[in-house]
Amino acid sequence: MVINEIHLNPDVKIEQVEFIELHNTGEQPVDLSGWKLENAVQFTFPVGSSIPARGFTVVAHQPDQFKAKFGGQALGPWIGKLNNDGERIELRAPDGQLVDRVRYRLGFPWPVVGDTPGYSIELIHPDLDNNDGHNWKASVRGDASNKANRLIRRGSQWKYLKGKKEASNPRSAWRKPDHKETGWLSGSTPIGYGENFIKKTLGDMRNSYTSVYFRKKFTVKDAKQIGALQFAIQYDDGFNAWINGRHVAGANMSTKEPRFNTSASSAIEEHSFVEFDLTSPGGYLVEGENVIAIQVHNASIGGSSDFFFDAELTAVVGPANRGPTPGAQNS
Repeated sequence: MVINEIHLNPDVKIEQVEFIELHNTGEQPVDLSGWKLENAVQFTFPVGSSIPARGFTVVAHQPDQFKAKFGGQALGPWIGKLNNDGERIELRAPDGQLVDRVRYRLGFPWPVVGDTPGYSIELIHPDLDNNDGHNWKASVRGDASNKANRLIRRGSQWKYLKGKKEASNPRSAWRKPDHKETGWLSGSTPIGYGENFIKKTLGDMRNSYTSVYFRKKFTVKDAKQIGALQFAIQYDDGFNAWINGRHVAGANMSTKEPRFNTSASSAIEEHSFVEFDLTSPGGYLVEGENVIAIQVHNASIGGSSDFFFDAELTAVVGPANRGPTPGAQNS
């Protein structure tokens, strides 16, 4: 059971629509009778409350106002308030045992939220450490009327460099479009080792190097028409991504400026693609040729049984709508 989404700063300040979403990551429903939210807010789950397997439950400041705003059902009300500058939220079982805790803060590495129509912060993946701000993002929801244009497909050809030393001097140079890929290798994704879906095997990685650098060029015809980018990545165990040198996404890493031998924050046993919505791409996309650069890290140099990477990038033509996703999978 994890605290999965927090709506702490509504766009209309007089509305009491703050909410906390819980996600049951297990394969069995959970009886929430007598469970409690404590510290920042106080709420006791009533008798008969439950959360389905792989399901979601929302607790709101004022459920009636929440329903009017978002159209869904929520438990509540709670006592207290979510402070925009930072709070600690604790989930406890009826016997007082701590089940989960999130201590969010204002500023890096936590997402900035609060703009119209009211962001929430969402955990990127339920297996990640939800006390680490790097593992959260601002909620973004696309408009069904928008058109999608695939810029990079899964299983594509990428340039890659084994992380036996820094990829460039200065360290950030390899992320930029004009970097010369001298000595880089080529291969089709998924690239890695230890899994049967790997296309290009890195047979020498274990006990030798922790990270791999990836680069791929893609073409944009009309950058001004792109309202958002949808970035999907399959990775083990952590990564940072840059487009034209601008950091756009990352997960399970302690820094946005990793070295060649930096390890991921923890080991993750998850093979599915994780999606990121990249808003305001006009700040870094250019007409014509662009470059995405990704550094993927294992959690340890010798103790990891696998490593893999694949990615997909899609342009959404038209404006991107942003907003919370209570009671549903994070955006």
